[in-house]
Amino acid sequence: MTIRLEKDDWIPLLEKAGVAATLTTVAGYLPTITELRTDLNRFCADHDVALRDFNDRQIQELVADLVQAGKLVSPRITGGSNVAGVERAPAPTGIGISDGNVWVTPPGENYVLRFYVNGELKLTLTDYYLTSLASIGAGPGDTVQVCRVVDGVVGWWTAAAVP
Repeated sequence: MTIRLEKDDWIPLLEKAGVAATLTTVAGYLPTITELRTDLNRFCADHDVALRDFNDRQIQELVADLVQAGKLVSPRITGGSNVAGVERAPAPTGIGISDGNVWVTPPGENYVLRFYVNGELKLTLTDYYLTSLASIGAGPGDTVQVCRVVDGVVGWWTAAAVP
């Protein structure tokens, strides 16, 4: 028996890296899961994303989630898929970086936000929308990503470059 551990944020990470454009390109030739796996692994290598060896279910989940969010239009997989997309919170709005801090517009009264630097989780805050760049180890040239977590499901990311 093989146990496979998955990051709970791998789909938003790939989306923010631009995987939807790659999947849209290959969808035109009605790929099989095996062909999608090859293209997905190539995408990760080309974009320095440390994810590899996707299984069929993961590929179907990725496609279904991107379609559910309207980030991928008319995907076609030879053999189809029976995986339903997961509803994810939209990306936070109003991201800003200034005076040694990063923030987003608060998404309501009760919320959980995650802060990433270059795709690596650095901090989770509850009911607070601002943190210092030093607290997450971000400096000039880094990209800070922020997402909302709702009922344990990681939402879509917003991002900004640190000047």
